Amino acid sequence: MTALKTRSPAAVDPALPALGVLFDPPRLSALLGRPVRANRLRHKPGVSVVARLREDNGGIRWLTAYAPGKGAKVEKTLRRAAETGVALETIPLPDAPGQFLVSGPIELDPRLYKTLRPFRSSGILEEWSVLNYNPHRRVVFAVGQGHTRTVCKTGSAHRADADLLERLVAGGVPVLTQANPAGLPDLGGLRYFPWFGSGDLSMRPVSGPGTAGTDAPAFAAGQALALLHAQPPASLTPGSHAPAAALAHHVARNSSLVPPLAERLENLSGALEPLLRRPGHAALIHGDFSADQVLVDGSDIRLIDLDRCTYGAAAADLGSFAAVELLQMPVPAQVPDVFGLPLTGTMLEGYSAGLRDVSREEVLPWVVFHLLSRLGDPFRSCSPNWSEEMEARLDLMEDLLC
Repeated sequence: MTALKTRSPAAVDPALPALGVLFDPPRLSALLGRPVRANRLRHKPGVSVVARLREDNGGIRWLTAYAPGKGAKVEKTLRRAAETGVALETIPLPDAPGQFLVSGPIELDPRLYKTLRPFRSSGILEEWSVLNYNPHRRVVFAVGQGHTRTVCKTGSAHRADADLLERLVAGGVPVLTQANPAGLPDLGGLRYFPWFGSGDLSMRPVSGPGTAGTDAPAFAAGQALALLHAQPPASLTPGSHAPAAALAHHVARNSSLVPPLAERLENLSGALEPLLRRPGHAALIHGDFSADQVLVDGSDIRLIDLDRCTYGAAAADLGSFAAVELLQMPVPAQVPDVFGLPLTGTMLEGYSAGLRDVSREEVLPWVVFHLLSRLGDPFRSCSPNWSEEMEARLDLMEDLLC
């Protein structure tokens, strides 16, 4: 049970009064004049906040605010809006004279504007379907109809280029390879993929812990991951799985958000680091493996989003998958058995059938590592009870390591 009181976002960054507004959906909705909610928050202390704005009618926009004297970049976006005739919303903050929120459509995202311009001028954006959007970073959208649709990814750096994806397919790994559709812009920073299936593995209903072994696509996902891990090394930039540096980053960032948790975070990091350094199986890894990275079409599957593909600890992928599933389930009354989680348990069975058996001792530290990497998610999702939720996650991590 947590004892930490919810911390005010204003205490996190007094220079940015807008930060508190993003955590108060009724107040934010009143300012914009319609029901909205913010998430996907990125915060540069003392400088700016940017978030995704979701509207009740399904609309998606970006929203940003700057500290006094730091808003030079928004002026360029305001000029673009005037030139193109696309409306931006500028909303003064009543309790902070001189400060305001700015909200706009994805096509005027300051970081994606140039890449999306050919789509806008050709009218393609009038019929697009946005699948994923991270403001000022990337957007994934589909164009076309039905199963002949094409998926476009823009704005994200990636290690898994077209040649590597083709090599993985030749090695038997079920991944989506890039497409070259006619009639769509051919620019750097754009990647196209064919449409596959009717959803991802995370969308499949599960009944709860203890049902491992009942989901054929999850078993196939484990086999596919085993095939990936069996591939020869590729010439890739090393990933961010060096334990000491990554742990230090996560501890520092989360301690700045909730200072009362700092000592517990340091203790957790100290206990976790030697466990992550133990000898294990090294492999070509996905780098961000979870159920939503597995597209499903009946019993057939494809692995996607290998943007963080690198060479590292194989158990990192297994721990990532388990951590994400664990966070999507209700808070457990007792310490869960991660091997008994519905999707994770079945995925691990498929992995063992395809490559090798894995032990709890090998996987569990990486589960905790990936839980720690996601500790700040309640803050990034602008949850009103974000600090309490962060402490509950820290409780879970400590219990798992006991």
